[in-house]
Amino acid sequence: MAEEDQHSRSKGYKVKVTQEAGYARLTVVGKPTFDELLSLIHVVGVHSGEWPGELLLLDLRGILTRYSREQEYRVGQEIVTSLGHLRRIASIVPTDRITRLAERAARRSGLRVRVFDDKAEAVEWLTGSDGGQDVPDSSP
Repeated sequence: MAEEDQHSRSKGYKVKVTQEAGYARLTVVGKPTFDELLSLIHVVGVHSGEWPGELLLLDLRGILTRYSREQEYRVGQEIVTSLGHLRRIASIVPTDRITRLAERAARRSGLRVRVFDDKAEAVEWLTGSDGGQDVPDSSP
């Protein structure tokens, strides 16, 4: 079952939501502006309440837009606000784009979020029987 956000296509990016075995997968491809990304996270939060399960895989490898450090941190805060009802969220980004800023912002609020550059590792953590054990965030 897949659904695509037709509105986003005209905005320079595409969104696809699929229900996988045990989790939902949201894939974003293109160039969403910072405001569009925040809005998208909010909309996903509204609709995710209707999805089966409480696990989300965010595949952000196709996002071409570069965001500032402050914007990345704000994305993490929006994830807490809009997706805080989910049990666990794994995000996949290209290796050279891992900053952990959004992850730290979300985890400081108690949300179980991890960023990966490998889909298999992300899915294993997301669906793993270890309960998605996290490494404590030791950053200030």
